[in-house]
Amino acid sequence: MNHCERMSIQAWGEKISPLSLVTAYLLLFAPSFLPLPVGTSLGAGFTSSEIAQSTRSVDCVNWRIKGICLRLKCGFFGCKVISVPWVEHRLPDLVVSSYNQPGENPWVEAKLISRPLTAVASSLTQSRVGIAIGGAHGSTTKPASSLERRPSIENLRFKEVSIIGNPIGQKFLNWANQTFPVFCPSEVVPMQPYFQSEMDLLAWRSGLTEQLYPDSWNPGSRPIGPAHQSWANIYPRQGYVHQHHDVLAGAVAAQRAVDIATRADQPHIYQQVPGIRSSHEQTDQWQMLHPRLEQRCESFGQDPYYWKGRENNSGDSEGGYGWVYWPLHDCCPGPGWLISRIAF
Repeated sequence: MNHCERMSIQAWGEKISPLSLVTAYLLLFAPSFLPLPVGTSLGAGFTSSEIAQSTRSVDCVNWRIKGICLRLKCGFFGCKVISVPWVEHRLPDLVVSSYNQPGENPWVEAKLISRPLTAVASSLTQSRVGIAIGGAHGSTTKPASSLERRPSIENLRFKEVSIIGNPIGQKFLNWANQTFPVFCPSEVVPMQPYFQSEMDLLAWRSGLTEQLYPDSWNPGSRPIGPAHQSWANIYPRQGYVHQHHDVLAGAVAAQRAVDIATRADQPHIYQQVPGIRSSHEQTDQWQMLHPRLEQRCESFGQDPYYWKGRENNSGDSEGGYGWVYWPLHDCCPGPGWLISRIAF
């Protein structure tokens, strides 16, 4: 094996996470974990085709020049300092789904990932710790150790969440590079699962690991939306949400999961999303895919009537919601070494 081949294998290995390998294995051998007979319907929901339609939304990009960058470019005749634009914009990096029952992801193609993962997680937890996976509002019992404090049990809802790399992400980048003068690359891998709450079984259901954070003990800390009409708080980051409207409970669970997946060393089972900033509920931008395909982005908690026309309370995908998550990227693309950045 020559040097180039070793370098290629090493670079490939650095891009493949353990969760990716587990997922690939499960996709190949899914029938041995969870039989799906020929003709079995994956249910109503949204498809990758609808994701492709939503990804065309230019309104969510928010491209702007935020400053200039100084770079040192060296050649045969010496070095010189050059200036390049410092740009900032959003990318449709992630598809985030929220749903009631384990394995019942409303994203049709993603069920091929979530169902085998759920089967494995259920088998392991049932045999090792005696806990069965359960879900759905009205069919679960909240653990006594959970940190949610409001006593109204009728508004207590539970949501599973999956975060997967957008399968259309690279096609969007190809289009953006032809449309905008400068555009930043993305490190997110298409169809890579970064968070599956079914795999994060104990932490997502009990909230025990969230006791490590002071914000979990402060009822007014990090609300999603204005304090007087907050949908819920970010902490504790678990699947149980006190919320009257089902779509708002799904949005809160999605925001909590992204808060985990965009940070390092969190006490959960996940793969950190590479190359993007840590999530923040006040500035994050979400574009709804399901049950209503939309062409605009907004932050959760800003619209007090967000639930109108967006509740998914019927059909095979009842309680299932999907969004494209558009995180901010900034970069100073150009030759040479970056010296400094000057913001406008």
